[in-house]
Order: sequence, then structure tokens, then C-alpha cells
Amino acid sequence: MRFKKLLLASAICFMALILVLSPSAFSGTTGKISGFVKDAETGDPLPGVNVYLEGTSFGAATDLEGYYFIINIPPGKYTVVASMMGYRTHKLTEVRILNDLTTKHDFLLKPAILAGEEVTVTAERPLIQPDITGKSSTITADVIANMPVSSTTDIFTMESGVVQTEAFQNMIPGYGERGLEQIHVRGGRNAEVAFLIDGVKVDNLVFGGSATHLNTESVSELQIMTGGFSAEYGNAMSGIINMVTKEAGSNYRGMLEYNTGELGFESDRLRDFHEGKITLSGPVPLIKNLGFFFSGSGHNNKHRVYEYDDILYDPDTTGVLPNIRYGDKNNDPGVGEWSTQQWDEDGIPIHRFDTWGGWHAFGWDDLYDGMLKLTYKLTDNFKIGLTDHRSVRDAKFFDNYYRFYDEEKNVMHETTVRNEIAITHQLSPNTYYDVRGVYNRYKRTMRSYAGEWRGEEYEGKELNNKAGGYNETTNPLGYRAWQTVAGFANDISGDRYWTDHFDDTWTLKADLTSQIAKHHQIRTGLLYRHLTLDQEDYQILWYASPYAAVYIAQPQEFAVYFQDKIEYDFLVLNLGVRFDHNTSSTKVKLLKRDESGDLVLDENGDYIYEEQDLEFWEDPRDASSEFLSGEPRFQVSPRIGISHPVTDDSYVFFNYGHFFQNPIYRNLFLSTGNQGEISYQLGTGVPLLGNPNMSNEKTVQYEIGYKQAIANIWSVEIVAWSKDQGNMVGSERIPAFSDATVSNPYGYTVFLNYDYSNARGLDITIEKRPSNYFSGKISYTYSKSTGNRDDPWDGYRSGHTLETMPKRQIILGWDIPHQFNLNLDIIIPKDQGPTLFGRKVLQDIGLNILYRAASGRPYTPTTRGRALPVNSARMPATHNVDLFAYKKLNITKRFDAMLFAEVKNLFDRKNVYSVYSLTGSPTNPGPGYEQVESARYDRPHYFAAARKVNLGLRLNF
Repeated sequence: MRFKKLLLASAICFMALILVLSPSAFSGTTGKISGFVKDAETGDPLPGVNVYLEGTSFGAATDLEGYYFIINIPPGKYTVVASMMGYRTHKLTEVRILNDLTTKHDFLLKPAILAGEEVTVTAERPLIQPDITGKSSTITADVIANMPVSSTTDIFTMESGVVQTEAFQNMIPGYGERGLEQIHVRGGRNAEVAFLIDGVKVDNLVFGGSATHLNTESVSELQIMTGGFSAEYGNAMSGIINMVTKEAGSNYRGMLEYNTGELGFESDRLRDFHEGKITLSGPVPLIKNLGFFFSGSGHNNKHRVYEYDDILYDPDTTGVLPNIRYGDKNNDPGVGEWSTQQWDEDGIPIHRFDTWGGWHAFGWDDLYDGMLKLTYKLTDNFKIGLTDHRSVRDAKFFDNYYRFYDEEKNVMHETTVRNEIAITHQLSPNTYYDVRGVYNRYKRTMRSYAGEWRGEEYEGKELNNKAGGYNETTNPLGYRAWQTVAGFANDISGDRYWTDHFDDTWTLKADLTSQIAKHHQIRTGLLYRHLTLDQEDYQILWYASPYAAVYIAQPQEFAVYFQDKIEYDFLVLNLGVRFDHNTSSTKVKLLKRDESGDLVLDENGDYIYEEQDLEFWEDPRDASSEFLSGEPRFQVSPRIGISHPVTDDSYVFFNYGHFFQNPIYRNLFLSTGNQGEISYQLGTGVPLLGNPNMSNEKTVQYEIGYKQAIANIWSVEIVAWSKDQGNMVGSERIPAFSDATVSNPYGYTVFLNYDYSNARGLDITIEKRPSNYFSGKISYTYSKSTGNRDDPWDGYRSGHTLETMPKRQIILGWDIPHQFNLNLDIIIPKDQGPTLFGRKVLQDIGLNILYRAASGRPYTPTTRGRALPVNSARMPATHNVDLFAYKKLNITKRFDAMLFAEVKNLFDRKNVYSVYSLTGSPTNPGPGYEQVESARYDRPHYFAAARKVNLGLRLNF
């Protein structure tokens, strides 16, 4: 009670502070510009000079020392003007403002001889940003537009220390089937990265990761923070990815784009890729000071296209061996139906399903999204923004088990909605505040729509029978047809999951920023999130009692932070502290059951949910211990960052921080609730119990870096970092009758704060600004990531007990010791380049090349009869080149076009994603498989995707 009063008092004090100060945009979405204005001839400071951003209401006057600053500037390019009576007006164009950072520009004004004299200079992007106290990277919209990327994921996975796991062998089981991305930053686990849009988190509450799809045309800039992020960012242990969206401009602008793979190779035509994009922005007619920005995109294509061997079965050829009929419990050839058997030229059997070869397309993956953003400036200092962003994704994912018959494969339907209202008020030149209310909805369903499976409600055992599971008439033994006989699904088998997943998030965030003194910028804020998790998920549907996760939970999150950015010429100091409070462990809504454990239905036959206190054993390892109600979690996170300019062209920085994160809610609420619910779950097959009383996971991280500009063209950055993670969620098997003093007749697995890991690394980044027609960025990372287990469910799958728990660290499944990335941008502007027959033949041509090389991923080798140490071997290294080439066509002054080609995996390299554990080869399963049908080990999905070629046209107006 005392703590709740403290939180309430903090909130009241914060809002009172806003009202008392009565002095722009939300923290994490604006930047700052500052500098000095001096007389060019004498070097004396000039007070009273007007410095402003042309075409905007942003501006300031210099003080007695000639110093100026302007805060609350949305990211983008601006023209900065310095003017004073008696001096020439100085205009600095192409000035880039970046999120959360200070852009510094000084002016030297010359006395005017004639009235109205102007000096115009084009600004160059600074090579070093001395107020950065942690490893971060900002990628702007103009850079994104010319990269061979199709999503925001493609962009941030180019950064050093970021790893995306795509191969099933390394993925967390169930993630690929659910269409979930698995992103790791600096050796951390999946779900340790916070994804933000305009500074507000958009997360999948059950599994972690992002819960929306934002097309790249909506992004003004994408900021990636992998180390030392400030106190305003919480509930993330490894990184922050903040996507700042575009706003309306003062002029009408638009873009139309279409691209397709139909003109490429055979595999491209089978891929059937079509994509369209549109953007429109400008002032709303007849309504002064109201502007809009709209973007929309949509694509459809096959999920995967693979090439198979030509060892094929001919159904017209007779054979001599019988095939086992479905339901033939004794495997008696005399009872089953007779069919053909064939062999290849080496005498190896040919699988009877294997009737096609060459290139083949599977499933689909269609995505559509749109965003409308309205901005209304009530006054020069007061702005209201409204945003509506929606996306729809439909997909049927490739699964090798369903290679020959995928009718029963699940279809995923995913929808997201994000609505936002933002109020930005500039109270004075020194102070602004921002209040945002955001509603975010995420809904995902997974089910098979083949045959009789078209119902929207889960039908329990009846559905179970349709999946080829237990049926006393047709399948008394409960095995799936062909699963044990031939290794592939047929028309009886069903998919593993049936899911209705619904997340509902209401967020209120208020932030106040004030330049209280020349050297101090204070930022403080509070966050409140009300969450709803409505989860109905069934696994292994062919079991008589499928595993079920059915609950409605409504946790709440509250946070307050304080940050002081202290800036001197010789030192930048970021000091911050964050307080987090979470009530996820107090209440939950569960299905109502009677005394015998059976579900209670209403008069319409629907489930009845009832809210209950969330209870769990005092000792999760002792099923006879007392049941206790959950307690809220509270956390304090200190942060410090230091930057010291060594020279005008170099600086060093250091940061240290404690970063905490709530366990993902799936591991809190799964199969838990109160004593009655847990007792019921203990009677299921191999019960896995969530633990609402787990504490927060923790990372302690520090890094030190040095950055140097060279010849005003190049920059070199070296960063060494270290992170230690503890209190991480793991799972432990509690055997039945594990303790002579405890009468627990059922074994179970429970989540505990048991796991730990650490990672160390070195990042080297070299950048070149545009000159001589090219610019680029090279990054190299050396790192090592170890821990006791790969993911929280590892103990459940492995059956680890307290005695068999891993006692030493292993190489983690996403550990990539060496990563090398190259982004090379070649641009020949208009009227430049070589001349041939009096014409600039290469003008308005651009080429962007992305090259990625990395160490092979770890895997666990096996020998006959036993596994070797976990993750003790590596797959081959990977290399990949992507390319984006374009030619601009200037049609009129306000209308131009661009023809482009986008190529993924330019050299069609077969990068290995998965291998056979016995041999370490993606093609050779090992000795003993010589007489097995080739269909069993013809697995092109063990390799990365083949070359993809898209051609397109973009119109700008």
C-alpha cells in the first residue's frame, strides 16, 4: 500500500511540474541543434542573432555569449538561417536533425555592404557525434530508399551485433510454425529487444518481439541502440529499435511503386511476387494548419520456393511390395491395400509420394499495411497528432513434414491495429512536454481450413479425431497415418497447433524536456500500460488430451524515469535512473471448472471465465508447499553514460547500466492460476506450469568506445562491450515422488529464475561520407556468447531436473563469433560522370551493395547412440551479396521516375542453415542411410533461399 501511494504521488508531482512550468515531441522522437554565432572578422560573439529553421516555427535568439539552442525538432533535413541587422544572412542547407541527439553548427557572420545580402552553404553530415554515450546507429529515410531491403527487419539486422535466426535447427520450437521472428542482440536471448514506434513499445505480449508490421516508406528514421541506452527506455535487456514515422510536409508529395519477380528466373516466376507501395502527404485542403501523411504497401508471394532432385516415383509402373494401410494395427500386408514399390538405378527405394522434382513453390505469405497520420498545429507551440496504422498478414508456412500434402497445414491470419493521439506543447523556448495515448491490438489465429476443419471454435476431442489422433473406430492405437510408416503427412494428418491469440494494450506516456541551463537538459516522464492477454492455444491436437493454454490476464505496468544530459565542450554526461512496477502476478481469468475438474459452460455452450487471485506454491519445487498470492514486482535501474572529446575530430565514451525485463507473459500464465487449476493441469500428459512469482530478469552491461574522424571524409569507431545476465527464466523437471517427504504423485515442469549467460565483444565500424561518387559503411564484430541453456523451454524439452541441470556454460545457439557487413553506395548525380558523345551517359544512376559474411552457426553433433556436447560444432561460414540498382528519369520539374532492380543473393550461394547432426553436412545424413529413399534427405530447406530478382518502377511527384 505504501508503494502504491508513492507511485501515485510521483505521478501527481510530475503532472504538477508540467503545469507549473507551463513551458515538443515525445522523448525519443525529436532532436536538438545548438552552437555559437560570431563576427567573422573579429571573432566576437554576437548576441541577439535570430537563428531559425526555415519554413517552420522553430527558432531562438543568441544569448550574450552568442550561444543558441533549439529543442523539440522532429528528425529530418532543414535549412538553418542566422540573421541580424547589419550582417549578411547566413543559410545552412541540408542540416540533418537526429533523434535524441544534439546537432552542432556554428555561424560566422560577415558585415553586410548591401541590404539583403545572403550566404548559402550546404551542410555536411557530422562524422562524429560527441554527445553519443553508447553504441547506436541511425538510418534515415533517404538511405533506406536506396537499399535492397523489403522490411524494417532487413534494415536493423545489418547492424553489428544483431543476429536473426531463420533456420529451424536453431530456432525456438514453435516460432517458425507461428511466423514469429527471432532476433538476438549482442548475445542476448530472443525477446530481449524492445521495438518502438515513435517511442512507444509495440510488443507481442505472449512471445515477445514486435507486434506490428511497419512498411519502410512510413519510416523517417530507424534508430538502433545496442548499448548504454538511457533511462527513458526500459523493459529491455539487450537493445532498443525505435522507428520514427514521417509527418506531413508543407508541400504536396507522393510516390507510387510497383515491383515484381515475374521477369526473373524460373524460381522467381514460381515465387509469384507482386508488391505495390503508395505515399501521399501535404496540407489538408480548406483546413489551415492541418497536414496529412499516408503510406500503404502490400505484397503477396509464395512462402518458399525450393529445387528438388529428379529421382521420381512413376505411378504407372507396377511393383511387388505392399504398402501399409492406414489403421492396420498389425502392419499385416495381407490386410492392407497393395501398391507399387520402385527403386532407383542404385537399388534404393523411391518414396511413393515423390512424384515431382525441380523447382516447387509452397504456401504463401501475404502482407498489407497502411498508416494515416494527421498533424494539426493549433498554434506555433501546440500540436496534436492522430495516427491510425493497420496491418494484415495471411500465411501458410512451409513445413517439410507436409511437403507432399499441405492441405492440412495451418493457415495463419494476423491483424494489428495501432491508434495514437499525441499532444505536443512548447511551453517556452527551453521547455516542452508531450503526452501520448496509444491503443495497440494484435490478433493471430492458426488453424487448418481443409476438409471438415472450417469451424472457428475449437471442438476438443472431435477436432482431435479429425487430426488423425485417437478414434476408437478408425484408429484405436492413436498413431498418425504414414507418420511412422513413411515420414510425411497424408490427407488424414492435421497440424500441431490451434490458436486464438489476442493482445490488447493501452499506453499512456507523458514526457517533459527542459533545457534548465546552458549545460543541463532535464528529461523526465512516466509510463502506464494496461494489458490484456486473451490466449487460447492447443498443441499436439492428435493427443487425447492436447496441451492447452487458455487464460485471460490483465497485467499493468508503471514506470517513472529521470534523465540529466550534461553537456560541456570537454564532457557529455548522461545520468539517469528508472523505476518500474508490474502487477502481472496478482489476477488472472481462467476457465470455470466444477469440483471434478470438468469445464462449466453457459446456456449457449460457451466457456465461462472467472477472475481469480493468482496463486502458486511458495516453493515451486515442492507441490505440497503453501499456496501464496502473487506479489507485484518493483525494480530500480541506474544508468550512466560519459563522452569526452579528445580533439575536434575524436572522442571516447563509456557507459554502465542495469537493465531489467519482465519475464515474457507466456511463461508466467501458462497452465497456472489457483490450486484447483494447477491440480487439474497436473493430471495432463507432461504438465508445464507457468510461475507468476518469478522475479525480473537482469542484465549488467558496460562498454567503452573511441571514435575518430579522418580527413573530414572517414570515421573509425572501436567499441568493446561486456554483458552479464542473471535471474533468467529457465524450466526444471520435478519428478513424481522426487522427495520422500513430499507426496507428489505427478511429475511436472515449472519455470524458475535459474538461467544465466554472458557475452563479450568488440565492434569496429568504418564509415565514409559521400565523395567521389561513393559512400559506405563497414562493420566487423567479434563476440562470444555463452550460457547454461538456449531458451526458457530448454529444460522442459530436455527433461532437466535439479540434479541434471547444466552445471557449466555452453556456446549459445545464436553465437556468431565473426560478423562482417559492408554497405557500399555508389551514386552519380545529374550532369556528372563520364562524357560520351557529348552526353553524361551515367548520370542519375545508383548502385547499392550489401555484403554480409558470418561464422557458421553452432549445432550439437551426434555419434551412434549418443549426443556430443551441446553446440560444440559449427556449420560452414555464410556469405551473401544483395544489390539494388536504379536509374532516375527526370520527366518534369515536379515529376520523376525511377527504374530499379533488386537482387537478393546475387551469386546464388548455397549458404547452409541446417545440417545432419551425424555428419555436419546438409546433404549427407550419414552411414546407415544408404538404402533410405532420397525423399527423406532431399532437403533444400537446409540452405538459405536461392537468388531472387525483382524489377520495379517508382514514380515521385
